[in-house]
Amino acid sequence: MRRRIDPRRIKVLRTYTVEEAADLLGVHKNTIRAWVKGGLEPLDRRRPTLFVGGVLAAYIRRIRDQARRPCPPGHFYCLRCRDARRPAGGIVEVQPAEKGATHNVQALCCVCLTVMNRRSHKHEGAPKRECTSTPDAGAPAPKEVDLAPLKLSLQVRASRP
Repeated sequence: MRRRIDPRRIKVLRTYTVEEAADLLGVHKNTIRAWVKGGLEPLDRRRPTLFVGGVLAAYIRRIRDQARRPCPPGHFYCLRCRDARRPAGGIVEVQPAEKGATHNVQALCCVCLTVMNRRSHKHEGAPKRECTSTPDAGAPAPKEVDLAPLKLSLQVRASRP
């Protein structure tokens, strides 16, 4: 399983060799060398190759931020499919949080039917949208919920009667 690299372990003002950086971050030294080919700037081009900690930490943050892909509006991230998916049947379940300013929103993946979760922030004064899809036979009546944070226009089933 792939391990997440933590740039906070790096001392900003210290210099690191390839081996020291690899040991500190828990990666192979060839990974550090591949980062040099990918744009990581060493202190100079002499041997041993040295890196300033601040430059190394900034490079790790930059490659991590480039890999992030936020979900488009109306989508959830399915852990099984490893992709952003729409809810199956356009149905989401909103569970108000006990305390705080968020809702827990659940839906089923339209491809593999795995439960997907997303957190939605409550916004005062945000417009409320009514459901646009038709309810299933025997389903409870749709409940009007603040969907502006998710930018969804879906049928919502209340989690508690």
